[in-house]
Amino acid sequence: MPKIEPKTNVICSIKPKWVEKIKNGSKTVEIRKQVPNFADQTVNGNQPRTWIWYLYESAPVKLITGFFKVGQIFSGTPEELWKKVKNKCGMTKEQFFKYCDNPNKTYYGLEIEDLGVWKDDIFDPYKRFPGFKPGQNFRYLNENEVNELLKFRKG
Repeated sequence: MPKIEPKTNVICSIKPKWVEKIKNGSKTVEIRKQVPNFADQTVNGNQPRTWIWYLYESAPVKLITGFFKVGQIFSGTPEELWKKVKNKCGMTKEQFFKYCDNPNKTYYGLEIEDLGVWKDDIFDPYKRFPGFKPGQNFRYLNENEVNELLKFRKG
């Protein structure tokens, strides 16, 4: 197994209706209230860091059903971000501003690249990771979890 770069593999909880839009291509930017610290965007001083986000579909699905590489990262107040992602986020204006409800806060849009979806096989993290908790927004995966997911992806 290749060495896993710390804090570059993240699991994010997303409602099934939004995961479906990601899978069918109508949502190519994921909107988040919080993201990992993207300030350190390089590895070894000059190479871009690659972020892999695993899609954890929240209740009632409660499974990891895919993954994507984070491309461009958009940020701004709700008004600023809406202008950048309105045709990519898979949300109506009303849905967007209901979610991004603080006009003074910075929100983020993560461009979805290299989407991988598991159609037949499913990854049940509750069976594979003892004491699994997905986190309310996102959480970093440890090296053992990443290795299990990599084996599953190659399976």
